[in-house]
Amino acid sequence: YGKETCGQRIERFIDKALHITEIQRKHHPVREAVLFLGGDMVEGMGIFPGQAYEVDSHLYEQLFEVSRLISNTVATLANNFETVRVVCEYGNHGRIGRYGEMPKGDNIDRMSYQIAKRNCQELKNVKWQMSESWYQIFAIGNYNVLLVHGDEIGSFGSILRKVSAWSTGVVEPFDDCYMGHFHTPTSLTMAN
Repeated sequence: YGKETCGQRIERFIDKALHITEIQRKHHPVREAVLFLGGDMVEGMGIFPGQAYEVDSHLYEQLFEVSRLISNTVATLANNFETVRVVCEYGNHGRIGRYGEMPKGDNIDRMSYQIAKRNCQELKNVKWQMSESWYQIFAIGNYNVLLVHGDEIGSFGSILRKVSAWSTGVVEPFDDCYMGHFHTPTSLTMAN
Protein backbone atom coordinates (compact mmCIF):
# COMPACT_ATOMS: atom_id res chain seq x y z
CA TYR A 1 0.00 0.00 0.00
CA GLY A 2 1.38 3.36 -1.01
CA LYS A 3 0.42 6.73 -2.38
CA GLU A 4 -0.45 5.40 -5.87
CA THR A 5 -2.82 2.80 -4.40
CA CYS A 6 -4.31 5.44 -2.12
CA GLY A 7 -4.95 7.76 -5.06
CA GLN A 8 -6.59 4.98 -7.09
CA ARG A 9 -8.85 4.00 -4.19
CA ILE A 10 -9.95 7.57 -3.55
CA GLU A 11 -10.68 8.10 -7.23
CA ARG A 12 -12.72 4.87 -7.34
CA PHE A 13 -14.59 5.91 -4.16
CA ILE A 14 -15.53 9.30 -5.63
CA ASP A 15 -16.63 7.69 -8.91
CA LYS A 16 -18.91 5.33 -6.94
CA ALA A 17 -20.30 8.19 -4.84
CA LEU A 18 -21.11 10.19 -7.99
CA HIS A 19 -22.72 7.13 -9.60
CA ILE A 20 -24.95 6.56 -6.54
CA THR A 21 -25.80 10.27 -6.51
CA GLU A 22 -26.96 10.11 -10.13
CA ILE A 23 -29.20 7.15 -9.30
CA GLN A 24 -30.69 9.08 -6.37
CA ARG A 25 -31.17 12.21 -8.48
CA LYS A 26 -33.59 10.30 -10.72
CA HIS A 27 -35.99 10.27 -7.75
CA HIS A 28 -35.19 13.47 -5.82
CA PRO A 29 -32.75 16.38 -5.85
CA VAL A 30 -29.32 15.82 -4.30
CA ARG A 31 -27.75 19.25 -4.04
CA GLU A 32 -25.17 18.90 -1.31
CA ALA A 33 -22.15 16.70 -0.66
CA VAL A 34 -20.62 16.32 2.78
CA LEU A 35 -17.07 15.03 3.01
CA PHE A 36 -15.83 13.80 6.39
CA LEU A 37 -12.06 13.63 6.77
CA GLY A 38 -11.56 11.61 9.95
CA GLY A 39 -7.80 11.83 10.31
CA ASP A 40 -4.84 9.51 9.76
CA MET A 41 -4.56 10.96 6.28
CA VAL A 42 -0.79 10.77 6.60
CA GLU A 43 1.44 8.23 8.29
CA GLY A 44 3.85 9.83 10.72
CA MET A 45 7.41 8.58 10.66
CA GLY A 46 8.02 8.10 14.36
CA ILE A 47 4.82 7.62 16.27
CA PHE A 48 5.67 3.97 17.01
CA PRO A 49 8.82 1.84 16.59
CA GLY A 50 9.52 0.34 13.19
CA GLN A 51 6.98 2.53 11.43
CA ALA A 52 9.52 4.29 9.24
CA TYR A 53 10.16 0.94 7.52
CA GLU A 54 6.47 0.53 6.61
CA VAL A 55 5.92 3.90 4.92
CA ASP A 56 6.62 4.50 1.22
CA SER A 57 6.97 8.30 1.50
CA HIS A 58 8.42 10.76 3.98
CA LEU A 59 6.12 13.24 5.71
CA TYR A 60 7.14 15.98 3.30
CA GLU A 61 5.97 13.93 0.30
CA GLN A 62 2.85 12.71 2.12
CA LEU A 63 1.84 16.24 3.11
CA PHE A 64 1.71 17.46 -0.49
CA GLU A 65 0.25 14.25 -1.93
CA VAL A 66 -2.57 14.16 0.63
CA SER A 67 -3.23 17.87 0.08
CA ARG A 68 -3.42 17.24 -3.67
CA LEU A 69 -5.77 14.27 -3.23
CA ILE A 70 -8.09 16.23 -0.93
CA SER A 71 -8.03 19.27 -3.24
CA ASN A 72 -8.87 17.14 -6.28
CA THR A 73 -11.66 15.35 -4.41
CA VAL A 74 -13.20 18.61 -3.22
CA ALA A 75 -12.94 20.13 -6.71
CA THR A 76 -14.65 17.08 -8.25
CA LEU A 77 -17.45 17.29 -5.68
CA ALA A 78 -17.77 21.05 -6.23
CA ASN A 79 -18.29 20.43 -9.96
CA ASN A 80 -21.08 17.94 -9.25
CA PHE A 81 -23.00 19.50 -6.33
CA GLU A 82 -24.47 22.93 -5.58
CA THR A 83 -22.72 22.95 -2.21
CA VAL A 84 -19.94 20.93 -0.60
CA ARG A 85 -19.17 20.87 3.09
CA VAL A 86 -15.86 19.46 4.27
CA VAL A 87 -15.52 18.50 7.94
CA CYS A 88 -11.93 17.88 9.04
CA GLU A 89 -10.74 16.03 12.13
CA TYR A 90 -7.06 15.25 12.52
CA GLY A 91 -5.65 11.93 13.68
CA ASN A 92 -2.87 10.50 15.75
CA HIS A 93 -0.86 9.21 12.78
CA GLY A 94 -0.37 12.78 11.61
CA ARG A 95 1.20 13.92 14.83
CA ILE A 96 4.83 14.89 14.84
CA GLY A 97 6.85 12.61 17.11
CA ARG A 98 5.54 10.23 19.72
CA TYR A 99 2.58 10.96 21.96
CA GLY A 100 3.27 13.96 24.19
CA GLU A 101 6.57 15.00 22.57
CA MET A 102 5.07 17.89 20.61
CA PRO A 103 1.89 19.96 20.94
CA LYS A 104 -1.15 17.94 19.77
CA GLY A 105 -2.11 20.68 17.31
CA ASP A 106 1.18 20.31 15.43
CA ASN A 107 -0.23 17.71 13.10
CA ILE A 108 0.40 16.92 9.43
CA ASP A 109 -3.29 16.08 8.85
CA ARG A 110 -4.19 19.62 9.96
CA MET A 111 -1.53 21.07 7.68
CA SER A 112 -2.79 19.07 4.68
CA TYR A 113 -6.36 20.25 5.36
CA GLN A 114 -5.22 23.89 5.41
CA ILE A 115 -3.24 23.49 2.19
CA ALA A 116 -6.22 21.82 0.49
CA LYS A 117 -8.53 24.57 1.74
CA ARG A 118 -6.23 27.20 0.26
CA ASN A 119 -5.96 25.25 -2.98
CA CYS A 120 -9.77 25.29 -3.20
CA GLN A 121 -10.37 28.87 -2.11
CA GLU A 122 -11.73 29.85 -5.55
CA LEU A 123 -14.50 27.24 -5.19
CA LYS A 124 -17.26 29.45 -3.77
CA ASN A 125 -19.66 26.55 -3.17
CA VAL A 126 -17.32 24.82 -0.69
CA LYS A 127 -17.41 25.38 3.08
CA TRP A 128 -14.80 23.97 5.45
CA GLN A 129 -15.26 23.08 9.11
CA MET A 130 -12.16 22.56 11.23
CA SER A 131 -11.75 22.67 14.98
CA GLU A 132 -9.05 22.26 17.60
CA SER A 133 -11.52 20.35 19.75
CA TRP A 134 -11.39 16.56 20.03
CA TYR A 135 -14.81 16.36 18.37
CA GLN A 136 -17.11 18.14 15.95
CA ILE A 137 -20.89 18.12 15.69
CA PHE A 138 -22.23 18.54 12.21
CA ALA A 139 -25.85 18.85 11.09
CA ILE A 140 -27.20 17.55 7.81
CA GLY A 141 -30.81 18.69 7.96
CA ASN A 142 -32.21 17.12 11.15
CA TYR A 143 -29.44 14.52 11.24
CA ASN A 144 -26.66 15.35 13.73
CA VAL A 145 -23.27 13.73 13.33
CA LEU A 146 -20.50 13.43 15.87
CA LEU A 147 -17.12 13.30 14.12
CA VAL A 148 -14.14 12.25 16.23
CA HIS A 149 -10.87 10.75 15.19
CA GLY A 150 -11.28 7.86 17.61
CA ASP A 151 -7.90 7.65 19.31
CA GLU A 152 -9.75 8.97 22.37
CA ILE A 153 -11.01 5.39 22.72
CA GLY A 154 -8.62 2.90 24.24
CA SER A 155 -9.49 -0.09 22.09
CA PHE A 156 -11.91 -1.25 19.42
CA GLY A 157 -13.89 -3.15 22.06
CA SER A 158 -14.54 0.07 24.00
CA ILE A 159 -16.24 1.96 21.16
CA LEU A 160 -19.85 1.36 22.21
CA ARG A 161 -19.16 2.15 25.86
CA LYS A 162 -17.31 5.39 25.05
CA VAL A 163 -19.78 6.63 22.42
CA SER A 164 -22.67 5.79 24.77
CA ALA A 165 -20.99 7.87 27.48
CA TRP A 166 -20.58 10.81 25.09
CA SER A 167 -24.30 10.59 24.21
CA THR A 168 -25.32 11.21 27.85
CA GLY A 169 -24.60 14.92 27.51
CA VAL A 170 -20.81 15.05 27.33
CA VAL A 171 -21.24 16.58 23.87
CA GLU A 172 -24.21 18.03 22.02
CA PRO A 173 -26.90 15.54 20.91
CA PHE A 174 -25.98 13.40 17.89
CA ASP A 175 -27.54 10.60 15.86
CA ASP A 176 -24.41 8.80 14.69
CA CYS A 177 -20.70 8.92 15.41
CA TYR A 178 -18.08 8.67 12.68
CA MET A 179 -14.38 8.02 13.29
CA GLY A 180 -11.33 7.17 11.21
CA HIS A 181 -8.89 5.83 13.81
CA PHE A 182 -9.63 2.12 13.49
CA HIS A 183 -9.03 2.04 9.67
CA THR A 184 -11.72 -0.59 9.17
CA PRO A 185 -15.20 -0.02 7.72
CA THR A 186 -17.50 -1.09 10.55
CA SER A 187 -21.01 -0.20 11.69
CA LEU A 188 -22.11 -0.75 15.28
CA THR A 189 -25.62 -0.19 16.60
CA MET A 190 -26.10 1.46 20.00
CA ALA A 191 -29.09 1.09 22.25
CA ASN A 192 -31.40 4.14 22.13
